[in-house]
Amino acid sequence: MIDTKVLEKIAQLDDAAILRRLPDNERSFFEYGFQRGYNRALKDLWHPNTEEPDKAKSDIITLGFDNDAYLQFKESILWNEESWRHSISRCQIIKWAYLSDILPKQEGGEQ
Repeated sequence: MIDTKVLEKIAQLDDAAILRRLPDNERSFFEYGFQRGYNRALKDLWHPNTEEPDKAKSDIITLGFDNDAYLQFKESILWNEESWRHSISRCQIIKWAYLSDILPKQEGGEQ
């Protein structure tokens, strides 16, 4: 069992101070675990263009390629008569995400 005094000391440190105190081999494992968790969280945010978003939500952003093949963010798609397939083709959408999933949530669960 970990001593409560040790836990209280650690709770007062910031992440950088904790990392500085770790031996090199433990720091490597810590950084690897953090990066892996971060990548998994990002991966779960983005949906492939083959998955159609809920049309009841208008807060989606898309990631696509423009004519110069640079990545760009498109703010939102306003649902109208055109189909999702047509939007994918016209806007060259490769991924999309709900904006509400990307923005940080406030304490009440609202954004």
